[in-house]
Amino acid sequence: MNEMPSPLKQVAADTFPRSASKPGSLISQDKIFLKKVKKHILQNLANEQFSVQDLAEHIHLSVSQLNRKLNKISGRSAGKLILEMRLAHAANLLSHNTASISDIAYQTGFRDQAYFCRRFKKHFKCTPSTFRKRTSSS
Repeated sequence: MNEMPSPLKQVAADTFPRSASKPGSLISQDKIFLKKVKKHILQNLANEQFSVQDLAEHIHLSVSQLNRKLNKISGRSAGKLILEMRLAHAANLLSHNTASISDIAYQTGFRDQAYFCRRFKKHFKCTPSTFRKRTSSS
């Protein structure tokens, strides 16, 4: 009677996957959560209207719960994570794309090129055009 019926075992296994490296241990739910958050951010990078509120609604948490959980897991708030992912994607586009800086700003969800340049410079310690020159000569 203690034995779980086979279909229930499969549901439990799908819901709580086991880690291959540690037999019997659960895969970190925090890693799964962070992966889900990052995936949703990536899907909305170009959407300039995408906000922390939108992310929280998708994850089914309040903004404060989302920020608490992300701060605990990654040391960043949701807004900072979104910004960093946008800037990282912009840096990748600058390195591998000939599009103008303003086009890249819009592709990564920034509606104002000047704001994009300020945030990029603050994060990478150089302007987008300087970053492009440095990475294209490498």
